[in-house]
Amino acid sequence: MRTGIAGLAVTALLALNAADRNPFDRGRILSVRIAKTKPCFGDGNRDIIVQVLSSGRVRISDREAVDRRSLARRLAQIFETRDYRVAYMVAKPEVSWGEVLVVIQIAATQVDYVAILTPAVSTDLERRMRNGTDVCLDPNLPSDYTGHSSPRH
Repeated sequence: MRTGIAGLAVTALLALNAADRNPFDRGRILSVRIAKTKPCFGDGNRDIIVQVLSSGRVRISDREAVDRRSLARRLAQIFETRDYRVAYMVAKPEVSWGEVLVVIQIAATQVDYVAILTPAVSTDLERRMRNGTDVCLDPNLPSDYTGHSSPRH
């Protein structure tokens, strides 16, 4: 049974708020955004897309598959020198919401925001790229987000 993307975000927030122990080192609740596309102008693509696979593994930006246990360490390496720490999240249809939530929790320890790529946004992105359109992902961040300002603990 498929659950809507809004259901995923609500489930993520409820699960984290109901947990006995907060999984985040900074004691904040999970901040999940819904991504969209936007025009880009040769900025170079440095987006990090974490794809949740059904095998208990994740693929980072279509380049490297890592075990979930290694995800936090790998994301820490990737985002170490970046001001904007946003990871996009997408999952195969056969992956359960529970598995996706575990990966979101892991990623959230290393990024400021997790942005969900809905099937519609993924399809739009692929279509525009095939047509040669300069298109980028937009994490739909709050207007007051100016980048990561303090070192990770």
